[in-house]
Amino acid sequence: MAETTLSDARIWYRTEKRAGLMNVVFGGDWIIEEAGEIDGALRALDIEGAREAELDATMTNLRTATAGIGTTLGNVDKTLESADQALGSVDNAVGSLNTAITSADVTVQKIGELSDNANKVVTGQGVAQMTQLVAQTRALVTSLTRLTNDLQREPTRLIFGDQGQGYTPP
Repeated sequence: MAETTLSDARIWYRTEKRAGLMNVVFGGDWIIEEAGEIDGALRALDIEGAREAELDATMTNLRTATAGIGTTLGNVDKTLESADQALGSVDNAVGSLNTAITSADVTVQKIGELSDNANKVVTGQGVAQMTQLVAQTRALVTSLTRLTNDLQREPTRLIFGDQGQGYTPP
């Protein structure tokens, strides 16, 4: 397309300048100026013709680059899709971590409450009450042991009391 346009421009320019030259030749004094302009224009067109190959190479490079851009954009789309999926996974992971953090906070709170209660038991009246409970439990065990021993020695005493005579085990 560039070749056709440049060739058409050359033909048009040469035709127009020749027609103008003919008018000048028959019209008078401007012939030398017009001839100089025509010569300069023809030289410029010849230089442009030499640059035509460079323009063709540039167009080829642009076509190649454009094709490469299409491929690159396709790869960018795939990369963005992968990034979206990765961000979705990160969002899920963050949600799981938030749940774990909430559970850990509740656990720490419960441990704090237990620790406070343990401190109250150890430092407050709890120790005195625990000591009293242990002493009463020992007294209860001693009483139960004595009762068991008495029942083994005199089982009728439980039924008849102190008044009756009854069976005495050998």
